[in-house]
Amino acid sequence: MVKLPYLKDLGITGIYFTPIFLAPTAHKYDTTDYFQIDPQFGTNDDFKKLVQKAHKLGIKVMLDGVFNHCGYDHPFFQDVVKHGEQSIYKDAFFIDQFPVVNFPLDDKGKPINYHKVKLNFKTFAFTPHMPKWHTDHPLVKAHLLDVIEYWIRDYDIDGWRLDVSNEISHDFLRDIKKRSRAIKKDTFILGENWDSSIPWLMGDQLDAVMNYDLSYPLWKYLEHAIDLSTFKDMVINYLAYTPKHVMENMFNLVGSHDTVRIKRRLKDDPRRVKLSYLFMFLSAGAPNIYYGDEVGLTGEHDPDNRRCMLWDEKDFDHDFLAFTKKLIELRNTYDVFQAPDYHFIDIDILAFKKHSKNHTLLVFMNDDKDVDLNLPKDLEKTYINLFTSEKLSLHDKISLRPYKFL
Repeated sequence: MVKLPYLKDLGITGIYFTPIFLAPTAHKYDTTDYFQIDPQFGTNDDFKKLVQKAHKLGIKVMLDGVFNHCGYDHPFFQDVVKHGEQSIYKDAFFIDQFPVVNFPLDDKGKPINYHKVKLNFKTFAFTPHMPKWHTDHPLVKAHLLDVIEYWIRDYDIDGWRLDVSNEISHDFLRDIKKRSRAIKKDTFILGENWDSSIPWLMGDQLDAVMNYDLSYPLWKYLEHAIDLSTFKDMVINYLAYTPKHVMENMFNLVGSHDTVRIKRRLKDDPRRVKLSYLFMFLSAGAPNIYYGDEVGLTGEHDPDNRRCMLWDEKDFDHDFLAFTKKLIELRNTYDVFQAPDYHFIDIDILAFKKHSKNHTLLVFMNDDKDVDLNLPKDLEKTYINLFTSEKLSLHDKISLRPYKFL
């Protein structure tokens, strides 16, 4: 809570919390009690105060709703473990046969040595620690929709991010949106879909998804896994298949708790990370900063990508922090940053124009080599460099160093 002013100063307007409900693991995607904040983070009252303080600072709060599956310790599933076919919750899950436990348990009653066992129930990620909900079952639907209502009504949260939303039934997603909007009309419903998601974005289910359709080509291009032509083709394909009114709500990202951190992905080279952030901030939708990226936090895949936040300023990458703040300032100032289309320019580096009613933006982003570029005649004009506020006259040629932008 005491760090909220840091976020306000950075220019943040929303916080997305990965799961914070009671669960036995570090990642908390194996929920035991959806109505209780895990004591590792504090209490329900602490959370209420955090939301109130965030709102006073103009920061919205979104929670992670893990409604595709629960944890092994959830009371509904434990009732099935204990009572088998006599449990009133036996149809709340996808049980293939009884007893549900066909694997060893440790001395605390937790699953062990199950990796080569064909489980007797459906799960997320093939682990008995996360049994899959049958969300069409009346008891499940009532329970989870009560969860949705509880955190909006009693704690005034502003949105739900729905874990593995592409594995949840479309009907239940519609129920989630209806219940949420009935309580708070502007509740934001975000889905975690990793593939093309248009069927989920027709207005009746999700407002947006985590925009991996844009992340993938950007990652591959900056990792030198695809060439410039392929990158532009992939981006144009994204623009062609994504309606403009959907694009403006997208959750744009270059890294998350599910991926390698962007700095490590790009070989811990902050010059390359700047290019990824620049393109993200120049894209329609909401740019998202995975905590710590702004000060240079790095890391491999989970759990290394969940390192503790750097709070000692002597450990900060102050140059990248200033760059991030400047991007936020520019995006808030110039509506052209949020324009949907990239008008690519046919030269040897990534270059494009963006247009809005009030502005035209010209962008050059160089790759890994020194370049001397011959510019098309129509680009020979005088511009304002938004990062320095200086006038810049472009003539027939420009030179750029590796990983520089203009």
